[in-house]
Amino acid sequence: MATDQDDDRGSSARALPTSPARTTADAPEESGSARDCEAEREERERRDIAVLVAEMDATNGPADEAAVQRATELRS
Repeated sequence: MATDQDDDRGSSARALPTSPARTTADAPEESGSARDCEAEREERERRDIAVLVAEMDATNGPADEAAVQRATELRS
């Protein structure tokens, strides 16, 4: 979803598409702790990254192993 001219300042936003089920899953339960919410957020992020990588592989072919190694080193 992309919006332009959201307010008088002319800001814009871009968000990943979400399904109603995902939006509901993103809402923390009242009885859940902050740690549980953070763990759920991290799991969703890992799944989103896996989907993104799969899409990139399908479009561009597998990543170069040297590039993967450099990215891994930069991340640590």
